[in-house]
Amino acid sequence: MKFTQLVIGARFRYQGEVYSKCGPLAASAAGGAQRMIPRSAVVEPLTEDGQTPQRRSPQRQALDAYHAEAERLLAAAVAAGPDQLTVFSAALRSAYRQAGDRLDGAN
Repeated sequence: MKFTQLVIGARFRYQGEVYSKCGPLAASAAGGAQRMIPRSAVVEPLTEDGQTPQRRSPQRQALDAYHAEAERLLAAAVAAGPDQLTVFSAALRSAYRQAGDRLDGAN
């Protein structure tokens, strides 16, 4: 999974260390130190107890990716202000179409 697909607060493993996502490009380690994580970084999501979650179906992966993108877009829209709502609405529709395409391809 890519770092950008994680929601804020999600726990993950990256380069052997456990982090919590605290921003679009930032994560905090158990000791509180923050680190920049590249958007394209491949991370291993963890459950609350620090375990790797079970493998998810392609349908669930598409839904999870859509949800993560929707949360990212929502945070960006709030930061940008109401005059940019049209731009973010179009991006959300695009993310929805991509999730639908992934679901259609999974059948």
